[in-house]
Amino acid sequence: MKRENAEYLTKAFLQISADLNAITYDYREDCGEADPEYLKFRKSVGQVLGTFYMDIMMRVFKDFPDLEPEELRDCDEDGADSEDQERARGGLSVDGPKEIDL
Repeated sequence: MKRENAEYLTKAFLQISADLNAITYDYREDCGEADPEYLKFRKSVGQVLGTFYMDIMMRVFKDFPDLEPEELRDCDEDGADSEDQERARGGLSVDGPKEIDL
């Protein structure tokens, strides 16, 4: 893969993650955390982001490790994801969407 494509994919992944996380957060605020439709939506978003990360971004970051954002690299001492990692990999964002120039 060309570096320019890897850079584009990284930016796109981060933007898509931020946008989907913000939408999921808003959905939770509107419906409540226990709403079955919200839970189904959240699960679907997690699956989409997880697949994108595992099937595409891990390969990109293997080939271009310098493109991997810090929040995706670091683990807590016990090996668990930090809160930033969880948000970056598809957890809920409390800060809303972040604009990234593609």
